[in-house]
Amino acid sequence: MLGYEWTNWIHGHRHVLYFGPEGGEVLSSIDERYETPQQLWDALRGQDVLTFAHHSAGGPIATNWAFAPDPELEPVTEVASVHGASEASDAPERIYSSVAGNFVRDELDRGAMLGFIGSGDSHDGHPGLAHLVNPQMGGARGRAHARPLARRHPLGAEGAPLLRDQRPAHHPARRAGRPAHGHDRARRSPGVAALRARHRLRADRDTSSSSAPARSPSPRPGESHWDVETAFHPADLAAGEYLYVRIVQEDGGAAWSSPFFVR
Repeated sequence: MLGYEWTNWIHGHRHVLYFGPEGGEVLSSIDERYETPQQLWDALRGQDVLTFAHHSAGGPIATNWAFAPDPELEPVTEVASVHGASEASDAPERIYSSVAGNFVRDELDRGAMLGFIGSGDSHDGHPGLAHLVNPQMGGARGRAHARPLARRHPLGAEGAPLLRDQRPAHHPARRAGRPAHGHDRARRSPGVAALRARHRLRADRDTSSSSAPARSPSPRPGESHWDVETAFHPADLAAGEYLYVRIVQEDGGAAWSSPFFVR
């Protein structure tokens, strides 16, 4: 997978990922033909390529969300990197120099439909080892395959290795008045800190709607991992809402599911 960073100091930074074997052209943000996000998307359209906003809520520069994410070319966005978390103002290890109203959750509230990923961005020549720069935020990662990205199905994480699996138990597009049921599982490697909290976050709600803190047991001798499972039953979801899960470890590491969008 070939890619580069479209580094614009007015509208923000974006990653451009080419999924075809031949890769693609580097379109520079200092070229007047590609100096806005819309010009970039217009030039990329029709290729096997995706973009996503990077450190959107703050330093080193916030994303200009006046250019709404292209629904075809930008189906996902970054929630955490070595710079900190851009998910929400109450996110663990929040990004520095954050801008009020510029968090990913703010953009979801404005109607954007975006999956979540994590990135490294350490710029130190050690891909995948960004935690050497920032132990809490530098290990951000997520699935990097075209199909789950395009379908808004990836996940984001930072800190020590952790996998997330969240899915609707049935009726992904439920009928009016029918409760929605979800399934949430976290699988963690040994040596990872215990879970401190599991938050279920939805449109126009703050952490007052979050679950109570949940602590997890240590693995038994010989086990390579252990699971933490919960079921949740939000009975009053309405069309236009979204719902996602954030879990936080005792050491500050965190992981996010991509949102469910209710139609």
